[in-house]
Amino acid sequence: MARRLLTLDALKEFDLGKIDVAFANELQKVVRDMRDRPSLAKARKVTLELELVPQESATGDCETAQMTFTVSSKIPKYSSRTYETGVQKNCDLLFNDMSHDDIRQGTLDELEDKSE
Repeated sequence: MARRLLTLDALKEFDLGKIDVAFANELQKVVRDMRDRPSLAKARKVTLELELVPQESATGDCETAQMTFTVSSKIPKYSSRTYETGVQKNCDLLFNDMSHDDIRQGTLDELEDKSE
């Protein structure tokens, strides 16, 4: 039995390497999002959190601690571009299926025949 100093490199030794793999997976998820949305200049975050809870010995000292690793990532929410809707008095929302940007935009087939 060898006691080793806890370092980032030693994370591969815990939980059959699952912590190291979890970190790599979260990092890959963040990179995939950056490649999918390169024009979104918002930060992505990968977090490796170590939680330590001291265990008091019979002498009142802290000789051991319980530790838990948590790996997570944060990616900006997906948002569409802005569309214009019409608001009715009965609280219905309308959209123009031929022009999502302008609810009032007409189409050629709506023009009256003025040649008569």
